[in-house]
Amino acid sequence: MRFSNSLALALSVTCLLAGCSDDDSRAVPTLTPTRSATLSPSRTATDTPFPSSTATRIATATPTATRTSSATATATASPSSIPSPSLTTTPDRSRIVADLAAVGLGRYLGRPVPQPSGFEGSWQRYDFAASDDGPICIHGDPFRVYVRPGTSNNVLFYLEGGGACWNNDTCWVHSRAKLTAAPIGPLDIFPGIFLRNDPTNPFTDWNMVYVPYCDGSVFSGDNIADYTGGRAWHRGVSNLSTGVDVTASLYPHPDKIVVSGSSAGGYGTFSGYGVMRLAYPNTEIRVLNDSGPGLENTAALEMNGELQTNWRLTQFFPPTCPLCFGQPIFITDWAMDRDPTLRGAMFSTLRDYVIRDFLSLTAEQYEALLLNISGRVQSQHTDRLKRFFVNNDFHTILLGLGITPDGHPGPLYRNLRIGDTLLSKWVYDFVNDGPAWQDLVQTPAQP
Repeated sequence: MRFSNSLALALSVTCLLAGCSDDDSRAVPTLTPTRSATLSPSRTATDTPFPSSTATRIATATPTATRTSSATATATASPSSIPSPSLTTTPDRSRIVADLAAVGLGRYLGRPVPQPSGFEGSWQRYDFAASDDGPICIHGDPFRVYVRPGTSNNVLFYLEGGGACWNNDTCWVHSRAKLTAAPIGPLDIFPGIFLRNDPTNPFTDWNMVYVPYCDGSVFSGDNIADYTGGRAWHRGVSNLSTGVDVTASLYPHPDKIVVSGSSAGGYGTFSGYGVMRLAYPNTEIRVLNDSGPGLENTAALEMNGELQTNWRLTQFFPPTCPLCFGQPIFITDWAMDRDPTLRGAMFSTLRDYVIRDFLSLTAEQYEALLLNISGRVQSQHTDRLKRFFVNNDFHTILLGLGITPDGHPGPLYRNLRIGDTLLSKWVYDFVNDGPAWQDLVQTPAQP
């Protein structure tokens, strides 16, 4: 989960080598909030969007960018017909809205949104004064949110990553979490899902909201903890809600919202979906999770106890989801049972060196846990939850490249593939209901 320093360095190197300029001559309009009454290959690009007819389901795959293994891999792809949401009826989401409201997940929604303070590149910045109940960063610093307007009526809502902390050692002595709301790098250099003027990027014309991470509790906590080294504000849900408030003030009636996030932000997509659903009870929401699979090491009793005491995150788990208290990923299963249009896409490497380190698992233990638990959820919703799991150990991909254990740039988002399916094509078809969006799990060849 802690990848901010390595990612910033790797992005800078990659931009020098491959070029990450976002040459966009469109004027960026000033956004004025008006609240609604309702709440290491080189980079390549093509000149035309992915045609849906070119995707084929694959049975074998060989990774194009692998730093840790040269083994041939196989991929499983589950065929499914992807039904389009009804255009004549409104899905009944009243039960999930009521259940999420009952656990208090919307308690911080509806606070005032200030006027923007200016631009950083093409992104408009919103600054918020720190307060005890948030928005606030872990050591008391003020919070901020970034917005880049598009030309469509869709919203990409992105939760930043940057580690986690849950006790005095991890929050103060040897901090393992990003501490301030300054982005991990200049937002215009990211060559992944934020890239504009790229017809193969499904988000190229979307409105974008970037929510920095600085609460230490993966956007899921709601507590003030007094450690030996000092006070820590684990106000993740409050900070997340501030991002949703900015979104609602600017885009009260979007056609579609994709809640996404990397690393700690990937873990944050589970609470992020819930807060967004409360703010937008009638809007189609999809979830794109990058390297934050919602897993816990249930054998790590001391760590889990400190997480519950110092983050108080389980207060937001619905009592009708008992499995969520063991593995938070099961909130996806619970939500899909209640939201008929919810779809989820999960990216991970099988032995992600960052997540397995935080969970105190070996590479083999993490791979087994990831495949077992995610497979249980996916098997219940084969047409609406798909995985893109790569036989490797690098961390995150959506911002443009993976980060390897030595901190060097890893595979590029635009070039990474399983068999014949590019990850960028897979994401494109996830957003646009195309045939390349299949469940792809790459595993070492059997002896």
